[in-house]
Amino acid sequence: MRKKFLVCILLPCCILIAACGHTADTKNDLLSENITSDTETDTQTSDYEKYNNYGSTEEQMDEAITETSETASSSEENDLPEQSLQKYSDDWDESQILEELQKRNTYHDYCSFYPEYVRYMENVMEVRDISMNIYPIYATDTRYYQASDFSNVPPLIIHLAKNEIYARHGYIFKNQELNAYFLSQIWYLPEFDSGNFDSSVLNEYENANLQLLVQLDTYK
Repeated sequence: MRKKFLVCILLPCCILIAACGHTADTKNDLLSENITSDTETDTQTSDYEKYNNYGSTEEQMDEAITETSETASSSEENDLPEQSLQKYSDDWDESQILEELQKRNTYHDYCSFYPEYVRYMENVMEVRDISMNIYPIYATDTRYYQASDFSNVPPLIIHLAKNEIYARHGYIFKNQELNAYFLSQIWYLPEFDSGNFDSSVLNEYENANLQLLVQLDTYK
């Protein structure tokens, strides 16, 4: 009788203890899972913060857009506007001259050395009116020049003087800076590219002056 009584008492206790132990293990497992989950989240957050410190996607896109815009701008600057141009003639009246100058003013922006040319014309040649865009700098087609005539002349102006000889006969320059400069001059009209230009059109003055200026030209 006593044994049955002990069994009746001890058996529920054992079941209760086992149940408590299982509950504790379950809580421990859940706690372990939460810790693991939190650790993974912290790791993900840490990686995201490292990425943000390097630079966000939006910032990188902004940099790419800026670079693309600058490239596009550079490309557009190399494309000179096409216009219907007229070559200056001595019988033009003032309105014709001003109209043609107005059309060609746009080319100044495509020639980086144009301000230097203007300073030389104004300060050295003392030409301070629109005639600096109506006539060539030198009369290389009507007189012979000597090296002494260019002793104090800047390299840029010597370079322009040499190329004026070709420009006077409608030569089209491949160099964008020279092309823009001569297009700003109303005495110049682009007619012949290098493949179609006939050097026999140069007269004796031009040939002699060209040989001289080729030797003196050091502009780069």
